[in-house]
Amino acid sequence: MPVPRAPHIQAGGDRLLELTRALERAIENLDLSLIELSLQDPDTREALRGFVTEAEGLANTAQSFASTARGLANMARRFPATL
Repeated sequence: MPVPRAPHIQAGGDRLLELTRALERAIENLDLSLIELSLQDPDTREALRGFVTEAEGLANTAQSFASTARGLANMARRFPATL
C-alpha cells in the first residue's frame, strides 16, 4: 500500500508558512534600517513583498492540497470501489 503523502505536504506547507513569516519580519527590520539610513528602495521593497506573497500562496496551496487529499482518502476508505 502506498504511503500517504498528504501529511508530508501539509508539514512542508506549514514550514514554508513559518519561514515566510520569518522572512516578512526580516524584511520589516531591513526596511526600518534602510529608512533610518535614508537608503530605502521602493522597487526592492516591492519585489521582496511580491516574493513573500508568492511564498504564502505556495504554502496555502500545499495546505489546501493536503487537506483535499486527506478528505479523498477518507472517502475512499468509507466507500471502497467495487469491481
